[in-house]
Amino acid sequence: EPLPCQYDGGRKQTYDATDLSGSGDIVWPDGDGFEFRFSACGPTEKACHGLRSPASKWQGSGCNNLGALDAWSSGPLPEDAGFSEGFRVEYGSGDLCRRDEGAGGGYENRRVAFNLVCNRKAKRRPQVVAVANSSGTCAYEVTLETALGCRARRGHTVVLTVAAVALGMLCCCVLVGDREAEDDIDYLPPTHRDSPCAPADAHPSPWASGPGGASFGIIIMLQSEAELS
Repeated sequence: EPLPCQYDGGRKQTYDATDLSGSGDIVWPDGDGFEFRFSACGPTEKACHGLRSPASKWQGSGCNNLGALDAWSSGPLPEDAGFSEGFRVEYGSGDLCRRDEGAGGGYENRRVAFNLVCNRKAKRRPQVVAVANSSGTCAYEVTLETALGCRARRGHTVVLTVAAVALGMLCCCVLVGDREAEDDIDYLPPTHRDSPCAPADAHPSPWASGPGGASFGIIIMLQSEAELS
């Protein structure tokens, strides 16, 4: 079952920012006497009203929770966000607030949305890009840049595939070598000489069995991993 801050949009659009949970509160003063505290993927360390919330808004000792951890959803970034990679997680069921008359009046629960934008350089702490409160409403939007907003990598699949191919070539070489030893073959026809399993003195090849062949397989694995990073 998906957890908060996980999103799978298909077509290799898989994200997992759950490691942001427990990384400490992000504190952001808005300049108007209010202080926001964010955790994004888990409860803030400083609890408001003793409740588990991913975000809260403080003024002195007074506070409001902006959402509840058990009322979350995830999806792609808004099309007009202007970011090429990342995803969005939203929390509802925050403390009640009153909308301005211009926004329809009445009461509704506060809600907060986090845009988790890919920035591979922001590995230790997310960087706050913007905090917005739609005019007269109870909706908040926080944009954070973090390496955990980048697509999850699938390098292990390619490495295992290449390793299997290299192992298969190694076994092939060993079997060919054993058969040549049994038959005491002194001459290799051209088709055999061009084989990747030909002995080194007949046709040197990096695929040859032995330490050289194993090393070559390892090099391919490392190169595949590097290309994916």
